Amino acid sequence: MYTESGPFLNLLSSSILRSSEIVGTVIFQIPPVSIPAPQYSSGDDNLFTGLGSMDLVSLILIAVVVHYLGAAVQQMRPDFHHWGIKLGIGAFLLWAGAWLTEHGMNDRWGVAAMLLRGILFGTIACGVVRTLQPIWQRIADLASEARRWQERRERERQRREEEIERRKRQHQADLDWERNAPQREAAARQEEERRQQALVWKRRKEEARAQAMQLFLRHRSTLGEMFTRSDFDEYLKSYMGDSQPVETVERRLQELSELVEQLVERVLPPKKVTTLEEAAEWYQENCRMVERLNLTDRQKRSMLATLSRKHTEMMERILGDMPI
Repeated sequence: MYTESGPFLNLLSSSILRSSEIVGTVIFQIPPVSIPAPQYSSGDDNLFTGLGSMDLVSLILIAVVVHYLGAAVQQMRPDFHHWGIKLGIGAFLLWAGAWLTEHGMNDRWGVAAMLLRGILFGTIACGVVRTLQPIWQRIADLASEARRWQERRERERQRREEEIERRKRQHQADLDWERNAPQREAAARQEEERRQQALVWKRRKEEARAQAMQLFLRHRSTLGEMFTRSDFDEYLKSYMGDSQPVETVERRLQELSELVEQLVERVLPPKKVTTLEEAAEWYQENCRMVERLNLTDRQKRSMLATLSRKHTEMMERILGDMPI
């Protein structure tokens, strides 16, 4: 069994020289120097069984450098530290499992070598992740920036297309406006003519109603109960309102004038009526005249009642004048 520290120190010094040889060969292109391999007093009990001693210690030195380099770079984004630890643990378990599958657990030095190898490659994986995370972050930032740039371009394209479409619609609207200018002017003239005509019709209706009012007031005392103010107002509302055409209103004015003249001429009993037969004839003639008039039923009933009262008064007068 291996019990002395001399061979291990010898191994460590040789490994440092081996690392220098690797670095010099790769970076500075210095030809390698032949270094004799160390000899162990324990024979086959090598702590690093299955792996070259020079290469193993060189990997350790590289792992240390990568680890501290990653620790320095990792300060830029501390959240990536957890990902490096997870990957390092995964690499350790993977390497340890692979070694156990291949060599098994023969002795304690083999287990120590397995643990050392697992820690070595786990540290390398963790350091690599921590070292490369700024690159990954930069790539992610570039991808995010590219995506935002693409979105901005898409929004700008949509905005330009909408602006072009809006201008097209505005241009088409302007063309339609210019093309329809004659129709609009003609429609405006027609509307103005209709408005003026409506004003003329309204003025003619008002004049007709004013003439009807003058006619009624002039003969109001003569008509009496035959054609009262309420009858006149109802006639205006029914036949001479604003909803009626102007021709109808003027025609109703003429009819009202004829009606009033007939009432004035016929409603008053003539002085020459001296017999009951003449009074009855007068009453029947006036009743037929009232029935022919263009009046409402209420107005006709009112006029017939007035005729009946006057006929009664006439008969009383005739009977009073007869000799006993």
